[in-house]
Amino acid sequence: MKSFDEYKILNNDKLKFDINSRVLLLQGPIGNYFNEFSKFLQKENAKVFKINFTLAECLFYREKNSFYFKDKFENWPDFFKNFIERNKINRVYMLNDSRPYHQSIIRICNELSVQLYVFEDGYFRPNYITLEPYGVNGNSLFRCFHNELEPQYKNYQLNFNLKNKFLSRLTFSLLSCMQPVIDKNYIAYRSLSPLYWLKKYLKQFAIKISYFYQDHYMLRRALKRKPKKIFFIPLQVFDDSQIKYHSKFSSNYDFINAVHKAFNNLYQDNDFLIIFKQHPGDQGLINYKKYILSLFNSKNVIFVFNIDANHLIDISNAVILINSTLGINALKLNKKVFLFGSSVYESHCYSGDLISFIQENIEEEFNEVLKNKKFLNKLKYATQVKSSFYK
Repeated sequence: MKSFDEYKILNNDKLKFDINSRVLLLQGPIGNYFNEFSKFLQKENAKVFKINFTLAECLFYREKNSFYFKDKFENWPDFFKNFIERNKINRVYMLNDSRPYHQSIIRICNELSVQLYVFEDGYFRPNYITLEPYGVNGNSLFRCFHNELEPQYKNYQLNFNLKNKFLSRLTFSLLSCMQPVIDKNYIAYRSLSPLYWLKKYLKQFAIKISYFYQDHYMLRRALKRKPKKIFFIPLQVFDDSQIKYHSKFSSNYDFINAVHKAFNNLYQDNDFLIIFKQHPGDQGLINYKKYILSLFNSKNVIFVFNIDANHLIDISNAVILINSTLGINALKLNKKVFLFGSSVYESHCYSGDLISFIQENIEEEFNEVLKNKKFLNKLKYATQVKSSFYK
């Protein structure tokens, strides 16, 4: 466990480099972001190395000191450790700490006193990405030290131009689909089947068309009843690391069942409304609508696909979720949040059980505005960088 002083130094130095910086890049975002990041590092006089795991990475990162790991996964930790020691690496950057090749080397970085930094999609979107030492989301060190941090108002920036953004992402994705044929040893963090993704996007397009007007009609009709309490419940992507590694659930179905159990024990009237929303990333893969409406009284529950999540937060009294950046958006709007998982913002969510959360009189004014603002300023300064992976 790092001390607060260590954390503060690590965080302050995350984008500071000099001639003594020997940086290793692992898996990064789809496209050419890590290639541009490498150029930035070299301009700062850092010595940059890169380990590629797929043909797509090799195509988009062809700088010197790049290496292609094609061995069996069980040999990866030893390869990584030897690579670090042989090349005197003192800093590692990667996207997402839950990918198979990344999970297995965090302990090694700690043992060898190598600074480790993890990129992730921004907690504050758009125009921000996340960059934290040693872990993000439920693994974030910010969760341990936020009380000791002082609020700040200036964020780090990574200003470089990403060329051919759409083309680079498309090419990267298509090449990735070929990886199982090229390399049987590669362990993917999600499906690489082109048929899988083709079906998903076709179904997703059909859902957007067929449910666009229906979603808005159902919401308008539900709000006409003027429910006293409105709960917004966004679902996660089915294979999200927030479910796998940062919650007690194995799937959205477990989460839905837990919510149903709490509401079923409390309410038999029509004074409340529950709004479930499908995650855009799940559209075309799994449809939870039929399952949810079979559990709940349909008069009190609606399920939507296409309505903007921030609008649903705005019209709600409270938000219930596993773990999502929507929780941060809800805190910005001074909404009460119940969080099932582990997150960087969990200290500002409701601390009791879900039944108690539902029972509370959420019509009363929530006097946490100033407290939330200070906390969110700390979170933004400590974890966010002005940049974008894709635009």
